[in-house]
Amino acid sequence: MAELHRDLLAEAYLEPIRFALLVDDEFPTYGQPVDANARVRTMVDLCRARGWLCDVESNVHKIIDIENNKHLHQSDLLIVDFHLESARPEDCTAAIQLLQKLAISPHFNLVLIYTSDEPTSVALSVAYGLGSGEFISADLEEQLSDKLDEGIEGIELPPDIKLIKAMVGSRGYEGTLADAQKAYGKVLNKLGKPMLSMVAKRHFENRMRAEAIASRPTDVSPSCDVDSDVPWISTPNLFVAVVSKDELPEVLIERLCDGLAASRPTPLQAMVVQARAALEKAGSKHDRSVLRQSLTQAGWFLNLLSAAPGERAGRMNELYSHLFSSLAAEMQAAAGAFGNKIIGDVAPADALSAARDLSRLGEEVGNEAVYHAANEFLCSGPLETDGRLAPGLVFKASLGRGAEQFWVCTTPSCDLVPGQNEGGWDGQLGEFKAVYAARLARLPARDLEERLRQATNGRHIYLTVDGKPTAFEVADETKRQAKLEVLFVNDQGRYASGKFQGMLIRQEGGKPTFKEVGFEVIAKLRPGYAAKFLMDAGVQKARIGLNWLRMPGTDSTASAAAAVEQAVDLIPQAQPLPTVDQV
Repeated sequence: MAELHRDLLAEAYLEPIRFALLVDDEFPTYGQPVDANARVRTMVDLCRARGWLCDVESNVHKIIDIENNKHLHQSDLLIVDFHLESARPEDCTAAIQLLQKLAISPHFNLVLIYTSDEPTSVALSVAYGLGSGEFISADLEEQLSDKLDEGIEGIELPPDIKLIKAMVGSRGYEGTLADAQKAYGKVLNKLGKPMLSMVAKRHFENRMRAEAIASRPTDVSPSCDVDSDVPWISTPNLFVAVVSKDELPEVLIERLCDGLAASRPTPLQAMVVQARAALEKAGSKHDRSVLRQSLTQAGWFLNLLSAAPGERAGRMNELYSHLFSSLAAEMQAAAGAFGNKIIGDVAPADALSAARDLSRLGEEVGNEAVYHAANEFLCSGPLETDGRLAPGLVFKASLGRGAEQFWVCTTPSCDLVPGQNEGGWDGQLGEFKAVYAARLARLPARDLEERLRQATNGRHIYLTVDGKPTAFEVADETKRQAKLEVLFVNDQGRYASGKFQGMLIRQEGGKPTFKEVGFEVIAKLRPGYAAKFLMDAGVQKARIGLNWLRMPGTDSTASAAAAVEQAVDLIPQAQPLPTVDQV
């Protein structure tokens, strides 16, 4: 089940292609006769036969300079020669720098390298240029380079190609790397593994210039298989397949699909790629329906402009949230149909084994971890690093001597808005905000499996803390009540980079006193779960802070009219709109 059929891969990766860019320093470009080059003519015909737009570029410097030539980096498929500088026929620096730029671009990039070189050698250079292999400090590199120049017994130069394949992490060479580290370690002691990195660097210095090696990304580790029938390299934002120019241009797309199949993308990877294309199609339809509604647009802008300048960012976020939620509904049918093709007919009784198979989860991971992951996904969602305390926000504080306390915010949203209850005692707290939070009991790891069996009781939340699956108890097992505590937080409850300051009330010298602490936000419960624990905290009767927009009376007619006029001016009047007096 976990191996995706080629038809599904083609539907996810290839059918969305609309534009292909051909890059070769020997290709004719705009203004030159394409018929003069048989290969480029065949490749252009290939693209047109598939209904794709197609462009050709031979200026390598324009390709690498993404900022000033952005039009060259909007392609859905890039077909590129590996040696792009005629003056340096053995140098692949330009191609490596191009791939490095694509790997950090905000788009997913599909690349086919069409080369006269041996594909395995090309794939090795691509994998290394995209960050495979170890990195060493400049000081250590200089030291090791001097040792290599002097010559060391037991170090082979040039190195065995199997060692280079192992160094870039190609599939099937893990044992080679382990054997080499062990053997070289006897010669070099602690410098064994770094020396292997230096040996690999020497190998690639003969293929690309120093600037390409210096700009290797350090935050990703590509997956690759250089000995596959179609060698491939994959990073989160880039897929590269390598095909020999001995192959006819007519079969290039089939060979690209061969490379995709060999890389074995997970079903969820394919689903995300296909959903991205479905989202774009749905977006065009959704945009048309939204932009036709001038009166609705005026209402949106009125709501936005009526907020104080400091609160408009929140209103803007709400606007996009509403727009994207309806957009998601537009694309769910197409994306869901594709997902159902991948999942197939799985009986509920087989759900666990099928889930493990679809995700290719190793046997070393227990079933309890799978159930924890499912419950964590159900109860918690994305967490913003900057924001304001809200119901369902989970945070912790260090209390010294290794002790930590966890809470979930159980104060209604309406009471967390700045300026609420200014006439009451909390209005006298200034920039502090009084917050009710329920203490969470972090349960021992040995209890996790049992607590997962109790998940439907609704007393627990499941989160990953310090890299470990963790269960927290919110409501007491016997009394079914949350353990509430009042906290006083700085800056009206705002947090930045996941941190905020505040005070706890603790006993000192027999009297309650304030203890200043730093808090760290670790998770955000989904709205339904946050509401459930609000009820456990006994605040289910608190007012619900809905963002209605009140139309002012006659005393505020002038300011209301101004707000309406601003809102109406922001949109084109494709249809007659009510006048300010009518509104």
